[in-house]
Amino acid sequence: MANHFPWDERLRPQLTPGWHDLGNAPDVEEYIRRQAMSAQEYRKLRERLAQEFPTESFLIIRYGDHQPQFGARLIDPSLGKEQIAKRAESIGSTLS
Repeated sequence: MANHFPWDERLRPQLTPGWHDLGNAPDVEEYIRRQAMSAQEYRKLRERLAQEFPTESFLIIRYGDHQPQFGARLIDPSLGKEQIAKRAESIGSTLS
């Protein structure tokens, strides 16, 4: 859940002590930082499982999620809410 909104403040900054912002808007920076935290924790989980259960196999299921709320702003900042909704609706109809 750490990857989810709100991104207006650093969540558990002690988990990424070497993090340096990349020059994006603050909410994008926090979203990217949390994605990095997630990748770090996933790597640690795999390492721990390999160490604690060296002869065992595991099926780890990770699932995708929706785009963050700022995604449309980054894709085409000139679009209004109605235009974004129409674009999403047309894309959704091609997938079904």
